[in-house]
Amino acid sequence: MDKKIIAGISAVVVAGVVCAAELGGAYYFQNHYAPHTSINGVDVSYKSIDSAKTALDESLKNYTLTIQGDSTEDQLSASDIDFTYCYDTGKIMETALSDQHPYEWIADLFGSGREYTLETTYDTEKLNNAISTMNCINPEEKIQSQNASVKYADGAFETVPEVYGNELDATEFSEVLINQMNEGNTEYQIDCYIQPKLKEDSDTFREAKSHLDTALQSAVTLKRDDISVTLSADDIASVLTIGDDLTATVDTEKLSEYVKENIKDPFNTVGKERTVTTVGCGEFTISGGIYGYIVDVDGETEQLAKDILSGQTVEREPVYSQEETYKTNGGLGDTYIDVSISQQRVWLVYGGNLIIETPCVTGNVNNGTITPKGTYWIEFKRRNYDMPKYGVSVSYWMPIDTSTGVGLHDASWRSTFGGNYYISTGSHGCINLPVSAARTIYNNCFGTMPVVVH
Repeated sequence: MDKKIIAGISAVVVAGVVCAAELGGAYYFQNHYAPHTSINGVDVSYKSIDSAKTALDESLKNYTLTIQGDSTEDQLSASDIDFTYCYDTGKIMETALSDQHPYEWIADLFGSGREYTLETTYDTEKLNNAISTMNCINPEEKIQSQNASVKYADGAFETVPEVYGNELDATEFSEVLINQMNEGNTEYQIDCYIQPKLKEDSDTFREAKSHLDTALQSAVTLKRDDISVTLSADDIASVLTIGDDLTATVDTEKLSEYVKENIKDPFNTVGKERTVTTVGCGEFTISGGIYGYIVDVDGETEQLAKDILSGQTVEREPVYSQEETYKTNGGLGDTYIDVSISQQRVWLVYGGNLIIETPCVTGNVNNGTITPKGTYWIEFKRRNYDMPKYGVSVSYWMPIDTSTGVGLHDASWRSTFGGNYYISTGSHGCINLPVSAARTIYNNCFGTMPVVVH
């Protein structure tokens, strides 16, 4: 037979076979899954829906997910939690079949395949119980994850790296396990440990630490005359509270204690000994009274907290609740009232000039109502003031200590002043003045004018 005829016949036969195979495959894959088709990780290639269901059910009978922890290993089987496929939900089996094109089955042989996922159902309570007994949930040594932090040492904050623990996020862990089972995976390396939220190589950490370092470098000095208190790095670190996110706040209770222990006493002058020079009596030293500086503990604490967190160089006086009127001459300056008990005289000096010198009568020595010595100030002044406790009224009232009721005032009921009258017939503690002298002093004094009694 002619070779050409033979070749032609062969070609026709081959074409027929190919065509028959194509048609046969197309018919077959109308109700069978194409090559490389998987459902929930189970290969269902060439299977009908029913046989695929059988294969899926069979896969669950011996299915076990091995769970690898850092130093633990656990297993979870489908039967442990009644894990089953929901074939009717979403009609995934039918969808997988309708997605394929029967006449393209040959191309499917060489394709990447198709993957489908059935919804599943399981017993939540059994899952939770199974998880609760796992080694990864109950390691021999539980280690909590810890944020990167700092510790103070030798005048600086040192970085303490974060700690990666072995505690699991229980909610995420249970969801991950079901996802692993849905995909048909047989091994799972745990990747849902609770992680530190702040890590030393993060921008957030570096920025927060920079703020801490800035606060620690604050140069805060409180200064008045020759008194000076500077906060050291140790002082600042001792009052800082550092949160988990490395945010620094000032512990106002600790700072308040610092103010009381280190600032209040050095800067307070009320009642303390002071040396003054007066026109009438020259130089002398006196203590007591209510005049002087008083540090406002709450106000100073508030301002100091701001200074520390600012990271700036600050030099200032403390915050006071009471200040001295003058900074020279022991607080008297050159404008004051001088009361000498021993001389029974009063001098009013204004701007260095003597305005008036007058005799007076101070507290009764024999009765124990001695005028208290110390440095005071005119708290206020008032005309025509009644003193019902003593049954008198005065025209000029200038209290120097309302807590004791002591002040300067006219005493129209007295005809003589000075001398030794104060020893047996002195006042209840006030400085009694002739009316005309009281008037002059009243007209020239003002609130906060220093008054020294000695």
